This record gives sequence, structure tokens and C-alpha cells, in this order.
Amino acid sequence: MGAVAMAALSGVLDLAPKIVAASLVGGVLGMMLDSLLGATLQASYLCQSCGRTVETAKHECGEAAVLTHGWAWLDNDAVNLIATGAGAGIALVLWWWM
Repeated sequence: MGAVAMAALSGVLDLAPKIVAASLVGGVLGMMLDSLLGATLQASYLCQSCGRTVETAKHECGEAAVLTHGWAWLDNDAVNLIATGAGAGIALVLWWWM
């Protein structure tokens, strides 16, 4: 929805069609990368106390959690940063190339 909203805003502001297209494609591809990284490489932990799957090495219950999937350094914030940067980069490349 964010990519569609930005593309719509670009259209309302009467920006060049290539800016609208580049922002839409970059946003959608960035979103897809976010989902892919989150599902495959993002760290996932298991709380040893309550048995819940959590995103941090220390659960909110205060107990340590064990890494069960992904890379420890790749938390949700890093996934968001990578995906947002990639989406913006794709949009810039498309805008320049078109």
C-alpha cells in the first residue's frame, strides 16, 4: 500500500510518468525483498522459558532465547533498512534508465 500511495501522490503532484512508475516498481520490489529476507535470513529465536518464537535474543519475559533460524545480526530493523534502501535504489536506477 505504501508503494501505491507514493505512486498515487506522484501522480496527483503531476510528476513525470517515469517517476510514478519508478516509485511504484521500486516500492513493490523493496516490499518483496523485505518479505523474502524476513522469511529466510532474519534471526528467529525460541524463548526457553515460555517456548514462544521471538525476534530478539532476550525475550520480554526476561529469559534468554536460543537462535533457531537465520543470522543473529539480521534483526527486523536491519531487514527494514536493507529493503528500504534497495527499493529506493531500484527506483533511482529505473528513473535514470527510463
